[in-house]
Amino acid sequence: MPRRTKEEAEQTRLALIKSALQLFSEKGVAHTTLMDISKAAGVTKGAFYWHFKNKLEVLEAITQEYALPLDEAAQQKLETLTPSPANLIDAIAFYFETLEQSEALIAFQEVILFKCEYTDEFSALLKRDKDDLEKARDTFAAFIGDMDEAHWLGPRGDAQHIEAVSQALLNALVGALFHWLTTRQGILSQTVTQTVRLILRGGGLKVE
Repeated sequence: MPRRTKEEAEQTRLALIKSALQLFSEKGVAHTTLMDISKAAGVTKGAFYWHFKNKLEVLEAITQEYALPLDEAAQQKLETLTPSPANLIDAIAFYFETLEQSEALIAFQEVILFKCEYTDEFSALLKRDKDDLEKARDTFAAFIGDMDEAHWLGPRGDAQHIEAVSQALLNALVGALFHWLTTRQGILSQTVTQTVRLILRGGGLKVE
């Protein structure tokens, strides 16, 4: 019986997470109530409070359930690859191919970019988003910095140059995602691949 109760509790938690993501994507975080989430999940408001204190905790759980596994998979993929422009392009393409094939991940990105009002209540979430972007930039910089000189069109870029290329790459990726979510034009992973190639080539790297 305890095992069944634990399994049912986990099913309820996942139902709340799934329902919250759908509602946040449709109505926005501010216009979604805890009762809305509870009703959509088919549970009582008391059951909601058993798992979460507020909407911030639900957003954090959504991040852990949907976004974090992809972030970790992309990071692990990058760590197994020899530093080169082609492998960086492949790793980034993997991330966006996975994202565009998942309705949950698309909905998550829509919530984070368009449907979440970053008031004081969600300041911790905003800080984490900022930290995640900085981590991505630093990951790009480390990978580019480890590329052999043979991958450069000319002299190897110094640390400042590599940081600038990495920041430009991050800005372009966020912009491409923003545009695709807004218009749904084209295939996201293909657009991203073309964008990355242009940024790297413009930054002085050999891109075949």
